[in-house]
Amino acid sequence: MKHDLYLDIYTFQIRPFKKRNAEIVEINSFLENAYPSKENKFVSGFVDDITNKAKNIIKNGQENMGAIFDRREVNIAKRYFDIMLDGGTTGIEQFIIDKEGKKTTAEKENIIGPKFYGRFWLPTGSNTGYIFIQSYSNLSLKPIFDALLSKVLRDHSYTLESGRIKKTTTKHRQKEFMKYASPKTITIVKKTDINDTSQPSASTFEIKIKGLNLFDKLKPSKRKEAVLQALKDNNIELTGDTFNYSITYESILNGEKQERTTILDSSDNSINLIPRILIPEYCADGKNYPSFNKMMEFVDQEIEIIKDEAKKS
Repeated sequence: MKHDLYLDIYTFQIRPFKKRNAEIVEINSFLENAYPSKENKFVSGFVDDITNKAKNIIKNGQENMGAIFDRREVNIAKRYFDIMLDGGTTGIEQFIIDKEGKKTTAEKENIIGPKFYGRFWLPTGSNTGYIFIQSYSNLSLKPIFDALLSKVLRDHSYTLESGRIKKTTTKHRQKEFMKYASPKTITIVKKTDINDTSQPSASTFEIKIKGLNLFDKLKPSKRKEAVLQALKDNNIELTGDTFNYSITYESILNGEKQERTTILDSSDNSINLIPRILIPEYCADGKNYPSFNKMMEFVDQEIEIIKDEAKKS
């Protein structure tokens, strides 16, 4: 059975640990402060830190995920650090079933899982870093990458801004998704006045409206009007302006149907969603694992798009 491979893009920013109001630290400054005695602070400092932790981290008990280090590649000039991990789920009793139907029990402490590829990118002169994480349809080692980065930062008295890495995408990927997308459902969330005793105890309620196929073609200033008209057409009338809404879009990309929901409010009608990136088949090896070299080339292309969009913004 063939399993699709996907790529997720995350960004992260760094600030001093236990200093909530401290400013974001530039990547260069972090490397300089964290590894003052290292000649090549990226490789001998950050990369070796991540590598050593990846070799020693067998499981993250909180997330029930496990991994062991497989291989790495470093591009010093571009500050790319590519890594391959073997990993999967721990903490539950699992079974190995062969083609004859014979079942073997694996201990719950053992890790059963495929290979995963990832890249850390620490751009020069930026205060934002990137992590590219390959996943399968229903399995990702994102918690491991998150934990590795957090542990390295903590060792040097730094932490992640907002305490986590943040999923992102490129405008190119958004436009590609929206090119074939149509609104499937619009969900209205009405904010009620907590001082109004006539209202139910719930602070919100939802109304789902199907249709509005031309919603995304409307000017932002007209979208709120369209939502209110759709409600009115369904014999529902909202008083006041205190409501938010989200739109679920459906799109077919590369033969795969995707649904993505973007949250908007009545004052901001911008569309910002993150579609899944389906990795081309040529990036997989004969076992349907990610090919290390092909994945590096594929992520190179995504980074060039990010750089190009940054220049234009």
